[in-house]
Amino acid sequence: MTGVVLDWISCFLRERTQRIVFDGQLSTTQRLAFGVPQGSVLGPQLYVLYTAELSCVVAEHGLCLHQYADDSQIYISIVEDDLLLQRLHYSFGMTGVVLDWISCFLRERTQRIVFDGQLSTTQRLAFGVPQGSVLGPQLYVLYTAELSCVVAEHGLCLHQYADDSQIYISIALRDAAHAVQRFTDCVSDISDWMSDSRLRLNPTKTEVMWLVSNRQLSQITMSVIPLQLAIVRVSESARDLGIAWTVS
Repeated sequence: MTGVVLDWISCFLRERTQRIVFDGQLSTTQRLAFGVPQGSVLGPQLYVLYTAELSCVVAEHGLCLHQYADDSQIYISIVEDDLLLQRLHYSFGMTGVVLDWISCFLRERTQRIVFDGQLSTTQRLAFGVPQGSVLGPQLYVLYTAELSCVVAEHGLCLHQYADDSQIYISIALRDAAHAVQRFTDCVSDISDWMSDSRLRLNPTKTEVMWLVSNRQLSQITMSVIPLQLAIVRVSESARDLGIAWTVS
């Protein structure tokens, strides 16, 4: 950015002042020496540009970064090639040319990225499925197919779409506490299975919801559920593959 655009942003950022109200009292005017104006439309965009180099730092460790304004999540999702090929062979009976073709599809892949107008050096991909490929989500579903057995052992049901999974159970209202215990035990076993499969469960991105009427919801006293090292608060609404679910 140069010229008028950079000058305009500089003007937007500088010579700003602030007053706050605390305990009913209005403070004196203070000059803001740094930061972007809170609540402005441009503020979050400037913050993302300011922290853009974070993605390179995270990528150097083979992790992924997702940012939205000042909210950042670092995550890892690894599908190990050899383990995937073993599961395709022993669980689904793939052999010969088919297995060789998938092995060729997964291995010896490289990646380059463009950042700030510069093309990076070529890096070899040691694991994972090609992002954006048609076959990638299918291979991930096959790789994680054993999850349905883990969930079924607890008498729960599993629905998967690519890397999005939902566990659900239909119960009588009086059995809610027992259902929560079964659910937490199931999630614990899922976490162990994922660790063995070179995957990671993120409890902080897990949502729990009671699909009941408002009258029934008022009879359920559990509003938080412990999952691994996190506490998940029961939601009254959730989004599943673009569909919004709400308690009514």
